[in-house]
Amino acid sequence: MVVAGDFNQSYPYAHRFGTKEGADALDRAVKEVGLQCVTEGTTDESTDHPRIDHICTGLHASHTAVFPQPRTWKMPILGGRPVSDHGGAFVDLESSWFNPES
Repeated sequence: MVVAGDFNQSYPYAHRFGTKEGADALDRAVKEVGLQCVTEGTTDESTDHPRIDHICTGLHASHTAVFPQPRTWKMPILGGRPVSDHGGAFVDLESSWFNPES
């Protein structure tokens, strides 16, 4: 399972980027459903602020020797302005990492 999107919350909590209560609720929810947030504690390179957009997976570091690291791409500019106020993030995943038989 992969859950990704604009969570509007730094994780873990960072002042001005969500709330402490929101970060605690996110932490409980992620753990409750057995996910791991691969963007936890990372910085949005386009803004140099804590990331509020996250990628969480059912994959855990114990499943593979090479745990996927979040990466970013350069913010596209259209009409002289960035296309978003959020930097893009992605991870490369292999389907074999999610196979419960392996």
